[in-house]
Amino acid sequence: MKNLILRIITGIVYIGVICASLYTTPIVFYSIFLVLHILILHEFYSLLKQKGIHTHAWFAILISALLFTASYCKHYWQMPLDYYILLIPLFMAIFVLQLFKDSKKPFHSISYTFLGLLYISIPFALLPNLAFAENSHVFQSNIIMALFIFIWANDTFAYVWGMTLGKHLLFPRISPKKTVEGFIGGLLSTVGIAYIFSNLLFFELSVLEWIGAAIVIVIASTFGDLTESMFKRYLKIKDSGSILPGHGGFLDRFDSVIFSIPAFFAYLQIITM
Repeated sequence: MKNLILRIITGIVYIGVICASLYTTPIVFYSIFLVLHILILHEFYSLLKQKGIHTHAWFAILISALLFTASYCKHYWQMPLDYYILLIPLFMAIFVLQLFKDSKKPFHSISYTFLGLLYISIPFALLPNLAFAENSHVFQSNIIMALFIFIWANDTFAYVWGMTLGKHLLFPRISPKKTVEGFIGGLLSTVGIAYIFSNLLFFELSVLEWIGAAIVIVIASTFGDLTESMFKRYLKIKDSGSILPGHGGFLDRFDSVIFSIPAFFAYLQIITM
């Protein structure tokens, strides 16, 4: 009972932080998601360190912060230059740093460092692309809010349908709890949520486009969750951390978001071509 109360309180705070980042000012959005994605990346590298895997964590975190900042500035101030290009030398510097380390497996360190940047930093760097309308200073709160609502709806309904009707495991080798019935129930329920919200609150896309977005996000978030489960099985851990009572670590909470951001971004690019 105590764990359930802690989980509910943490969930409310989490939702409040996300809403504050989206419905106050763009600088609050930038600040909150900058901190959040750095915490997630730090947690990722800390887990590897606990298993004796060396990475250039702090340098990668610096690159990630600059990458997110460059993306935000480009879209917020409509800068003509794509500042990602200026960060390429920093990526190559990871190889140079490894030259100063006495390691029997130097490319393991390099590979795992790049893995964190690919897995976490690049998806979050795409977030400002969703936050701001194309060639516009307009901040699109509802676009990102919809992303989170669909993820939350899928998590909730997949759990309910899985507990109620679940018999066939979706990925038994990776997750002993996710079921086919839970996945289908979560998908259909989220589509229903998308239909309701597209008629009441979210008018940036058509009803069919929002339904398509819900399908894309549910599929991506499910694979994101499974990927993190695979990562935790590889490291032989239950949760990525314990900083969020009842929810585990930051990576546990944002695993679905990490996969959903690039999938949603690609979907929006396709339907607006």
